[in-house]
Amino acid sequence: MTLDVRTLRVQARIACDYGDCRAAMRAPARPPSLDLDERDITGLYRAADLLGWDLTEPGEHYCPRHHRQ
Repeated sequence: MTLDVRTLRVQARIACDYGDCRAAMRAPARPPSLDLDERDITGLYRAADLLGWDLTEPGEHYCPRHHRQ
C-alpha cells in the first residue's frame, strides 16, 4: 500500500509565543514553491521587525504587546 500526499497550499506564519496570546502574522497562502519559501519567510520576518515584534531569541517570537516580557 502506498500513500500519496500532495501539498496544495503553503503559508508562512509567525505567532506570538507568550502564554495564550493569539497574535500572528501570515503571508498569503500560495501553491508550494521552494524558490518562493525563502522570499516569503524573509519578507515576513522583515515586516514583523518593522511592526515591533521581538524576534531576538531563536525560535521565539513575541508580538509588540508582549515585547520582552
